[in-house]
Amino acid sequence: MRTEKNISVFPMQSYLMALFGGDEHRGGPNWSDWSDVNTSRFFRNNNPVDSIPETQCDITEKFQESGVWIGPLSWHFGHFVSEVASRLPYSMNFSPSAPIIFAADLTVRSQKEYRKSFSPQTHPPLYLSQIIEWFGGDPKNIITIGNATRFEELYSFPQAEHLGNIDACGPSSFHIDVLTENSRRMKIENRDKAVFVSRSHVKKTIAGEEYLEKAFSDAGVDVIFPEKMTIEAQMCAYMSYETIIFPEGSALHGLQLLGKIPGRVILIQRRQTHPFRKYIDPRAAGFTEVNAIIAQVFGRWPVGRHDTANGISILDPDKFVADMKNAGIDLEKVWSSRQMMKAARADFFTWLRDTGISIGSVSVASATCLTRTAFKGALKLAMDKVTR
Repeated sequence: MRTEKNISVFPMQSYLMALFGGDEHRGGPNWSDWSDVNTSRFFRNNNPVDSIPETQCDITEKFQESGVWIGPLSWHFGHFVSEVASRLPYSMNFSPSAPIIFAADLTVRSQKEYRKSFSPQTHPPLYLSQIIEWFGGDPKNIITIGNATRFEELYSFPQAEHLGNIDACGPSSFHIDVLTENSRRMKIENRDKAVFVSRSHVKKTIAGEEYLEKAFSDAGVDVIFPEKMTIEAQMCAYMSYETIIFPEGSALHGLQLLGKIPGRVILIQRRQTHPFRKYIDPRAAGFTEVNAIIAQVFGRWPVGRHDTANGISILDPDKFVADMKNAGIDLEKVWSSRQMMKAARADFFTWLRDTGISIGSVSVASATCLTRTAFKGALKLAMDKVTR
């Protein structure tokens, strides 16, 4: 644990903005030590990526006697759980009644999905209080920093795991033990066979996912929608099945609120490179990745990098069924490749419409832009399959 005295904490002036040409993390505590020795800083790939706050942005400071620093607060569940929430079990054990300090995200964004008429400062995401309660804290102790605030004493713990491509970003055995102990209060009496954790109601990132829901259901696999469940209900579900099937996305990060889970995890990939194994292997009884992608269409961020996070992937239906069978889930008796690709085609063109891409002119709305060459190449691969 780190203790800072007489320290100012700022709202987030720039958060998750590296792909827009901004800072990934500017705000929060103005540490007395900005070297990489300070493990309370914000890490990615085992290196700090936070920047010193602009101290002149708000000259009117409030005062707070003490608190425990957790991190930035945003609407993105996956980023919150994977990069911020791992501090919570240690913070709650240190002092369950201490003020829990978050920095409001006041970043000015122009991308369409970030245009909100409210902020986390005034309307915190529902999952926040539930995750605090999951770790034994009291949501009444939450303080969200919307103006520069000076603390007489500020306590902080390192991230116990964070995003990155190297194994050191994953959890230690000690952290897994802490999380496992926290989840022992759940009483799981019966274990069901398999569940598919769908994200089709949130974002279309795998073309034809609603058909996947139907096929899994017809094969006796339960289907759940985590955005409609409380955090505790999600955790209970993940502890209740022998097999949990996730499409790659934010819901999968929910497992990082748990330690050891009795079931195995099957991950349906929607991007070629997005490593989850380092986070899942230490937790699950087994981990299998299914990669049946034949094409992904995506735009570009303003800095020029591919925007695969908001792209849409098309799966090879025959390979998908074969890979799932190899993973222990037999869909052959209920599967129709033709119906799957019909659903994929509909989702594909819905995605084109919603993102503003037109087949003839390659026009893109919002902050992304798709190169004509990349578009035509990906489109040909996809449409050759979906029009058979």
